[in-house]
Amino acid sequence: MDNKKYYSETCSKIGLALLLFYGFFTISAFGVALFDAVLKNLFTLNFTAEVIYEALSAVAYFISFSGAAFILRRMCRSFPTATPIYTSFKPQKWIFAAMISAIAINFSLSYLNTKIFTLVSPVFEQTMVSSSSNLEGRPISEVAILFVLAIFSTAIVPAICEEYLFRGAVLGLLLPFGRTTAIIGSSILFGFMHQNPLQLFYTVFMGVILGYIYVKTKSIWACMLLHFFNNLITVLEEFLPILTGAEWIATLIDFIVLSVGAICLAALIFKKDRQPQPDTDGSFGRLYDVGIDVEEFKLDMTVKEKIKKFFAPTVIIYLVICAFSIVGTLMLFMGVELPFNII
Repeated sequence: MDNKKYYSETCSKIGLALLLFYGFFTISAFGVALFDAVLKNLFTLNFTAEVIYEALSAVAYFISFSGAAFILRRMCRSFPTATPIYTSFKPQKWIFAAMISAIAINFSLSYLNTKIFTLVSPVFEQTMVSSSSNLEGRPISEVAILFVLAIFSTAIVPAICEEYLFRGAVLGLLLPFGRTTAIIGSSILFGFMHQNPLQLFYTVFMGVILGYIYVKTKSIWACMLLHFFNNLITVLEEFLPILTGAEWIATLIDFIVLSVGAICLAALIFKKDRQPQPDTDGSFGRLYDVGIDVEEFKLDMTVKEKIKKFFAPTVIIYLVICAFSIVGTLMLFMGVELPFNII
């Protein structure tokens, strides 16, 4: 069996699927924006149009990711290296502590990233203030509706469809060629997918954590759960101060997340039980289907050759397109006027 050939073809098809995702997502976003503009011109119900726009955007988001994941797995279904998406889930005693620790570290990196940009460019701070004041002055009833909608569009939908694509499909197809390759490779693609300089570094980190949890638990549900709570906290920090009138709630949430996360991290580091769990650790009394043995498809390649094969032409094109958007967004944050709107 030519494992190098399957590895190269898998990476190429991953890049192709991500390009299809990017194209469909861009087209659907444009279509939803156009529909929103028409709706606002025909009717004076701006809030209703906003709700419809957010709902349709969430649906387009879900279809873009899920469709790309489905197409990718269909393209690679004949490969002997194709692994199933693991869906069994028996929470191990360390998993929730790991999730809370990961969220706390992720928030710390996000805060540090934001502070660096604020120090580099005062314009960036003004951009952050103007974007965060979108809810101020609105009727509480409207804010409440937008709050529920944000939970759906920002926490639930991304947790499901992003994990289906990047852990279930991308990481799963790379896994037979090595855990490190699968986790790091899928994390880089995941980070660039966000196309935001503010999110690049900590989303790559979170991708590594999510990949590790997927490999250890053999469960896509564990990844979705972590992703959901990570995004949910952001939604709570944005809406609860407005809904309750207590601006200190966001600070309290940060304090709780960081404090509990530090305790959980310390518990994980100093835990006494360090015995690894067997690969056949079960779920609800059933054994996991361990699928393809990762060792069977190990590549007789150097690290340099592995990296070179991973960055197939389609993967490079995808990363360049995302990098172009990241640089454009960064220039806007820095106060540089562009002759076109990149975001």
